[in-house]
Amino acid sequence: MKNLFIYSLAALTFLFTGCEESLDDIYTELEINEEGDPINVVKDFEYTLTEDDYDIVDQSFPNFSGEDEAKEKVPTIMAELYTYLADGSSALVTYDVYNGSSPYLAAGSEATVTDAEYDELGYSYGNFDDLEGDLPIYAAYKMPDASTGAYIDVTHDYYNGSFVEYDVESRVVKTAPYGWMYVWPLPSDSYRDYFGESFSNFSNTDEAEEKIPYYLKDTFKFAEDGTSILVGYVYYDGGVQEDLAHYTLVNGEWVIYGAAFQVTAQSLSFGLIDGEWVPDNTIKLDLGFDDWMWIAANWSDKNPEGAESVEAYRNFDVTLWTDQQRFDAITGRLLEVYPDTEEGQKYLVTYATWEPGAGSRSLYVIFEGGEFVPFEQ
Repeated sequence: MKNLFIYSLAALTFLFTGCEESLDDIYTELEINEEGDPINVVKDFEYTLTEDDYDIVDQSFPNFSGEDEAKEKVPTIMAELYTYLADGSSALVTYDVYNGSSPYLAAGSEATVTDAEYDELGYSYGNFDDLEGDLPIYAAYKMPDASTGAYIDVTHDYYNGSFVEYDVESRVVKTAPYGWMYVWPLPSDSYRDYFGESFSNFSNTDEAEEKIPYYLKDTFKFAEDGTSILVGYVYYDGGVQEDLAHYTLVNGEWVIYGAAFQVTAQSLSFGLIDGEWVPDNTIKLDLGFDDWMWIAANWSDKNPEGAESVEAYRNFDVTLWTDQQRFDAITGRLLEVYPDTEEGQKYLVTYATWEPGAGSRSLYVIFEGGEFVPFEQ
């Protein structure tokens, strides 16, 4: 059973040596002038925001909505807390992020994948073969501006590894934390046969959320930690209703999204420059469908076999692509998408690989002297 969705950390952090220091720790190291005021010094340190710190920027809750809000408001907090630090100081700041509401169903629509759409998306065999990977790609293509909770019931052909199943119906939903996701439907016979229900539904959502982890544990016995599944189920509330529950395997237990992942800690580095705290300027990207198609087209003459693999599978087969070729392909795409990149701009690009076996790697580069070069942290 391959992973249906790999829960990953919401953001990558920049590492500093040394342990986290409190305000008191830093203050006691400062030299004091004759008036009793601290003398400005340069410090490199780590700091985790407290609940009181969020009050400085009038946050209703002790968290931010994402990295952009953190970049906007953390400098104000740092300026308030560290008035005595001098230019050249740097801090790795950890803060909490609200990742969005639990997945739910709102407005739905239906779609049947056409031959032209298979072709346009690069499915040369006229079918999907990876439900959890292909359905979100199709949904993003079909409804690029969909709101959270939107879902599509897609009729499509599916190669199951042995033969093609025709007119398969699959559901894909737009979630707040993870974008479009394939919905794994709880089998209709499981309600009676496994859960012991009188009817083919749960009595309420609380019962569903409590019982489903037992079924997942028995069904996916060899799933790896980090595996994540968006389960579709039905319950009775004056009529049969549909709902969703998103579970991730953590230390051998299936944990529902709201219990562990709705608020998560992220870290971002800031530097004190000309009296102002400035966030790191790294732009974080994941190679998407358009990026892979561009790489396939532009490397068809330089690496025909590798380009063909990229077009078919939308990953780098490391047996077909050298480190230098991957570097050149990714940075070439960056120049295409960001032709006006300024000196000193950094990019952290994450991309799928085949090792063999599904994997993921990242390329960290900085634009210097009119070209991209590797950035060493």
